[in-house]
Amino acid sequence: MITCREATRRASRALDAPLPLGECLALGLHLAACRGCARYAGWIRALHRALAPGAARREHPGALAGATLSDTDRARLRARVLEAASEP
Repeated sequence: MITCREATRRASRALDAPLPLGECLALGLHLAACRGCARYAGWIRALHRALAPGAARREHPGALAGATLSDTDRARLRARVLEAASEP
């Protein structure tokens, strides 16, 4: 069984690219057994979707007319979230 620290790292990496089968299975087993990591994985998936280009317009058409987050700001925010998630 992988540690919670490794599970959160894998959950974060899985947002950007598919994990190898063995890593994916180990993560799935951990998430099935660990409520905290499962909650974290759900939270970062939701955050990832919210930060995706056009997400605000898909969820709330017209609510943020003309308001966008630049690619630079989106990358900076994402890096800070991932950095915070990897802290002990």
